[in-house]
Amino acid sequence: DAPTGSRLAQHVLFSWAASNPDWHLISADVRAAFLKGDPYMNRELYVVPPAAGPRVKGWRDTSIFKVLKGVFGLADAPRMWYLRLKKEMEANGWHTSFLDGAFWLKFSDDGELIGLCVGHVDDLLMAGNDEARRSLEQIGETLGFGKVSHNDFVWCGKRIQRCPKTRFVKISMKEYHENLSTVYVS
Repeated sequence: DAPTGSRLAQHVLFSWAASNPDWHLISADVRAAFLKGDPYMNRELYVVPPAAGPRVKGWRDTSIFKVLKGVFGLADAPRMWYLRLKKEMEANGWHTSFLDGAFWLKFSDDGELIGLCVGHVDDLLMAGNDEARRSLEQIGETLGFGKVSHNDFVWCGKRIQRCPKTRFVKISMKEYHENLSTVYVS
């Protein structure tokens, strides 16, 4: 219902990035993604506010809130977010791959591949030329990117680095593995 980019899609993107050293390699994170999904149209859901946290003017201990969009913890929130992301990608000229529902391709007017983008929930990984970068920036203006990183970043636990002056894209999980801790089960 809410696909995330497969390892195969990621490796295709890395291969194209390595083959096109003039392309941008970008990681972008969407802030509060689930709240940016499309509004619920087919149901009503109400919640009791948490006991702790900030208070809104007029909020009483007996208040209840109507949920208008997906919130973290609801089973359908990831699906609502994915549908919004897919809609924004396609509105900006990206085509969903048959390979993977969270893998988008961007083509020039003459049919040349100019960008690839893989989504993992609210994290996007993009490789592409200047036109693809501008398109991603436009999507960021609509959806509200938080952190945007170029050529050296951590994405989904992987340290991704574009090596200067070469075609290489280096992928490492050293930091991820160093931060693992033993889980003891009695």
